[in-house]
Amino acid sequence: MRKEKKSLAPKIRDERTFHYFALTVLILLALYCIFPFILMLSVSLSTETSLGQLGYRFWPKEISFAAYDYLWAKRATIGRCYMLTIVTTVAGTLGNLVLTSLFAYPLSRKDFKQRNIFAFIVFFTVMFNGGLTATYIVWSTFFHIKNTIWALILPGGLMGAMNVLMVRNYYNANIPYSIIEAAGMDGASDLRIYTSIIVPLSKPVLATIGLFAAIGYWNNWTNGLYYISDSNLYTIQVYLKTPDGQYRLSEVQQ
Repeated sequence: MRKEKKSLAPKIRDERTFHYFALTVLILLALYCIFPFILMLSVSLSTETSLGQLGYRFWPKEISFAAYDYLWAKRATIGRCYMLTIVTTVAGTLGNLVLTSLFAYPLSRKDFKQRNIFAFIVFFTVMFNGGLTATYIVWSTFFHIKNTIWALILPGGLMGAMNVLMVRNYYNANIPYSIIEAAGMDGASDLRIYTSIIVPLSKPVLATIGLFAAIGYWNNWTNGLYYISDSNLYTIQVYLKTPDGQYRLSEVQQ
């Protein structure tokens, strides 16, 4: 028993050492992620004069709440922009997930004879596109989406070719085709197979695609720049790019 305890002692010390090392690394990484937020808070409480003279600091030399006064004065506009951003992000993400998963499903079916043709068409859009001018003319002239909420959802982010190919590869690698064949033999339709088998078994890849889509919609401001001129349809990203959305201390002090 004593020999066993002596042999286990070095292993316990090694595990504790690794535990403390990993904990230290995680703490440093957490601080690395928190520091930008602390700096942002410090800047928001600083005056423009001190920022111009001393630059960004973790502790403001001169404390001022003028930035928060500005936000309060613009609360109605900023609230509307945030609400439109949230609606656009949720609607665009859901639409992206539905279209991407639906398009990828037949491409993964071995009994779909034209799947290689459609896969080539999808891949072709990765290599070549019509360019910004042609895209703008199509969306604004033929689909008439200018100054509508659809301009914030449809162009660019609703479905991506790489996402379709990624989801198709996930279907092929992780969902046995025998399950689909068995469901078909039992009388399940393609829609029933998609909703009852494909979607539940592909939650990891759908979560990944949904995260990419949500980040893309939340940070997107180019659609608003190209297609939106009505200030009531500005998302928060578009509003921050406009002169009215840029913080100016002189306006607050007046």
